[in-house]
Amino acid sequence: MSQNEILLFANALAAEKKVSVDTIINAIERTMEQVVAKEYGEGTNINVVMDRSNGTFLTKMIHEIIEDEEYDELEIQGPFLRLSDAKKKNSSLKVGDLIENELDIDILSRITAHNAKQIMSRQLRELDREKTAQKYQERIGQLITTTVKKLTKDFFVLETQDGTELMLPKNEIIPKESIRIGDRLKSCITGLNETNYGPVVVVSRTSPLMINALFEIEVPEITDGAIEIKAACREPGVRAKVAVKGIDKRIDPIGACVGMRGIRVQSISNELNGERIDIIAWNDDPARLAIAAIAPAEVKSVYVDENNQCIDLIIASEQLSQAIGKNGQNIRLASQLIGWELNVKSDDEELNSDHEEQASLESQGTSLDTLLSIDEVTIIHLESAGIHSVEDLNQLTIEELKAIDGIDDDIADSILAEAQLFI
Repeated sequence: MSQNEILLFANALAAEKKVSVDTIINAIERTMEQVVAKEYGEGTNINVVMDRSNGTFLTKMIHEIIEDEEYDELEIQGPFLRLSDAKKKNSSLKVGDLIENELDIDILSRITAHNAKQIMSRQLRELDREKTAQKYQERIGQLITTTVKKLTKDFFVLETQDGTELMLPKNEIIPKESIRIGDRLKSCITGLNETNYGPVVVVSRTSPLMINALFEIEVPEITDGAIEIKAACREPGVRAKVAVKGIDKRIDPIGACVGMRGIRVQSISNELNGERIDIIAWNDDPARLAIAAIAPAEVKSVYVDENNQCIDLIIASEQLSQAIGKNGQNIRLASQLIGWELNVKSDDEELNSDHEEQASLESQGTSLDTLLSIDEVTIIHLESAGIHSVEDLNQLTIEELKAIDGIDDDIADSILAEAQLFI
């Protein structure tokens, strides 16, 4: 292969792959480095630079200087040089320095036009994958329509119109849906997986991003910015909850997402294998959002623990099972949507809990600090003697009270007089 041929080859390949000539030449240089490295032995550090103007190559072998003892212990010595050997060439060299030696070889005499394409094919495939990865990295969260090309043990291989292959893992398909080779399939781009062959685009049909992407297609008001999807969660193929917020106050966000006679939301449900979709009006107040998310069950009262991000919802007894849902599905999805822990109780449970709390307080008696005539030090003395409530005080005689350490006659008289007011 002549110098002119290598330049023509680089230009033609750049046009075919729709990349810059520099990108192709860089790949050629890396290929040539592999060719020379094989000739000089494993681990050899070779640097090849191609002159863009005339197609000639400058080839250098690079060594790193290390201690003699370290060199002798290495299994692969190719990229290194003993310090003692380096000193023979230049006494100023030291450990860690790099030495570059130009190789007087004709690379082009070692390669033909035919095998040039062969040894570059792997690098060009990697280049294609990187280009594809960059393209799809910017499309994460978007919907894509593909054809099912083949099936492996762990995933489906999907193909786009331009021939790009995508990976749909089996755990990312909707339960009980049937997918066959040749089917047209919508999925959502969720990310890239690094493999031995470079980055691979991964798609999903179970991700919440999928339902967001479907709503963006079916509801033009979302694309226009009049409605915003604030949160979404799913149990794929069964049920989903989507919280939406109206940016344009003239538009009903729930009505727009449902569509005339439910046609929009039904179209999305059909695509998701009949998944039931609850559309909820977003509220910045977690308690109000929880009330909406737990629908159709009606909430009687709400207790919010902001520190632990926990909300207790009190529901009528006859609606408790509806609030929880089948196998806890409704309350679980509502909790995921809000990002807080939700607990539901029936009003009967709450009433019994109130009674129990009242009974507990009554059984504990009236606190000693209720009495105005008692300070903290006196309470400590009384509790040390086993007196923990006003009721305990009223069981004592004045003599028994005065006998307690730290209680003098005047304090005893005033304490007992005030305590008897609670009888």
